[in-house]
Amino acid sequence: MSVEDKIIAKLILHRDIKELMIEKLRQAEIPCHETEFNDSNGDILIENPNDIAKAQKIIQDLQQKANP
Repeated sequence: MSVEDKIIAKLILHRDIKELMIEKLRQAEIPCHETEFNDSNGDILIENPNDIAKAQKIIQDLQQKANP
């Protein structure tokens, strides 16, 4: 696998995880949206600061499923 292929694979994985997270947040009725390219604050904006703890719990649950 070339260096370029490895970079592409990482970008695809990043995109897929981001899309999964946005889907999970919306299922939990947490308003969010994807940020603009290279936003230093991250890839997903949680619109209501009161939902951050709930979003963090969703992330933790996904991490536990991926890394039992």
